[in-house]
Amino acid sequence: LKEAFKNENLQFVFMCGKNHSFAQKMAAKYRRYPHFKFLGWLSEEEVMVWMAKADFALAFSLAQMAVEAGLCRLPIFILRLIEGQEDGFREVIENRGVGMFLPGDPQSQVALLKILHCHTDELFAANLRRWQKELLSAPNQLKTAIART
Repeated sequence: LKEAFKNENLQFVFMCGKNHSFAQKMAAKYRRYPHFKFLGWLSEEEVMVWMAKADFALAFSLAQMAVEAGLCRLPIFILRLIEGQEDGFREVIENRGVGMFLPGDPQSQVALLKILHCHTDELFAANLRRWQKELLSAPNQLKTAIART
């Protein structure tokens, strides 16, 4: 990422969660690259603020991120997942047309991302609007389904 996007006007923000030592280690390693930012644990509100500013998300884990990104109408490019555990979430993202898996080795994935990141609106915008609406209406649908049982 650092080489492929060094001349682009993009900032990559890595949400490292509770792995504070990893966030600190990576921040130190990439301190000379102003377009890389590493964050530790964030509240739900802080996550939403960062996602609302983003153009796209890169995912290694999808469960909660799929919902957060969907609420912000943020397309997801999937790099690697925990096999078996995350496959279902990948199918949800791809079947709804709100993101895509980038195949191949890391260099191939970055090359594909470099091509696709400029086209997220035409690739995903309409589907992201539907996905956001579906997510926002889900609590009411669940209440209705529970009331019927």
